[in-house]
Amino acid sequence: MKKWFLGAIFGLVVGVSIAFSIGLFASPETATRSVTISVSGLPSDRTVDVWNGSEKLASFPSDQTVQQLVVSSNLDKLVVKSEPIQRQVYNEQTGREVTTSTEPGIRYFTEKSEYDLSGTANLNIVFKKQYNLGLGTSATVRGTNMEASTSALEQIQFNPASRNGFYDAGTTVIVTVPKMVGMQFAYWVIKDAGSDEVSADIREFSSADNPLHITLDQPTYLFSHFVGEWEQLPAQKESDGKVNDDIVVQNLVEGQKVTIIQDGNSVLEKTVEIGGTEAKLQPGTDKQLNNAQIIITAPDGKTVIFESPVYDNLQPGDRFFF
Repeated sequence: MKKWFLGAIFGLVVGVSIAFSIGLFASPETATRSVTISVSGLPSDRTVDVWNGSEKLASFPSDQTVQQLVVSSNLDKLVVKSEPIQRQVYNEQTGREVTTSTEPGIRYFTEKSEYDLSGTANLNIVFKKQYNLGLGTSATVRGTNMEASTSALEQIQFNPASRNGFYDAGTTVIVTVPKMVGMQFAYWVIKDAGSDEVSADIREFSSADNPLHITLDQPTYLFSHFVGEWEQLPAQKESDGKVNDDIVVQNLVEGQKVTIIQDGNSVLEKTVEIGGTEAKLQPGTDKQLNNAQIIITAPDGKTVIFESPVYDNLQPGDRFFF
C-alpha cells in the first residue's frame, strides 16, 4: 500500500511537470508568436509605430521596410501609424519656441484603421499620402460681420466630406456655397497651405466658381469671402450740405475693381487701394450716366463677382453698399 501511494504521488508530479513543459497549461498572457510586418508608401525619413490600444509595441525607421515582431499570442489587432516629423521654430507673436510639423498639411495614413492578426503571421501595411483642405471665411455685411462669417463657414458643403479635412492625394473635392439669406458669396482665395504662399500652379483668386472643383495636389487652404446684398444708400453729402462729386461703392476689399458700363462701354473704373474698403468714381459734377451698370471684378483682374441692375441714371453723390 505504501509503495502504491508513493508511486501515485511520483506519477502525478511527473505528469504535471510534463504538462507544463509542453505548454498545455501555459498562460495566454505569456505565450508569444512572431508577426512579420512589411511597410510601403512612406518616405525614407519617417518612423513607423506599432500600437496595441494605448500601448506602443515597437518603433522602427521607415527605410527598414520589413520587420519581425514578437507579440502576445492572444493579440488579435494592431494599429500602425507614422506621425509627422516635428521641429522647433520661433513664434514672433508669442516670443517662444513652438513645435510644428516639417510638412504642414501632409500626413501618411494606413489603408485600414486597424489590422486583424487572426490566422496570419504576415501583414502588408500600405500608407497613403494625404493632404489637408482647410477653410476660412470672411464677411463684410453691415453690422453683422462676425455672425455672418460664422454662419457662412457652417453652411459650406464638401463632397466628399471629411471629418478631419484630410483627403488622399489627387482627390477632387467639390465645394459648394448654398444660397444664404442676407449675404452673397463673392470669391475664393486659394493658397498652398504647405508653404503659406501661393504656388506657381495655384491662382490666388481662382474665380467665383460655385461649386468649386479643386484637386488636392498639395495642402490647400480655401478662403471664402462674402458680402452683403447690393443696396443703394442715401445720397452722400459734404459737411456744407452739397452733394459729393463721387459715385461711391462701399464694403469692398483691396484689389477689387469697380467699373461703370454705359451702352456696353466702360466709362469709369477704379481699383480699391491697399488697405481701402471703397471705390470712388468721379463722373464730373454735371455728368449723369444713363442706362449704366456697375460691375465689380475680383482682385485677379478678370473674374466678375457682381453685376448690378441697369440704372436709368447714375450721378454724383450716389452711394452703394456691396
